[in-house]
Amino acid sequence: MTDYHYGLANPKDAGRVRAEARVTSQGRQIISAEAKVLARDGRVLAHGTSTLMVLSKN
Repeated sequence: MTDYHYGLANPKDAGRVRAEARVTSQGRQIISAEAKVLARDGRVLAHGTSTLMVLSKN
């Protein structure tokens, strides 16, 4: 199971940007994470979330 959602803003003339990501929830089988791309002035240019299922090698 994999689920992605993302939103993009108008990055016109954004110049240098910074990306930040973090795990928002982690269980034995499901991990949720989010990421943001920020302009120098702090504006959010893009935002995404993901939910992933961890599969065992067994």
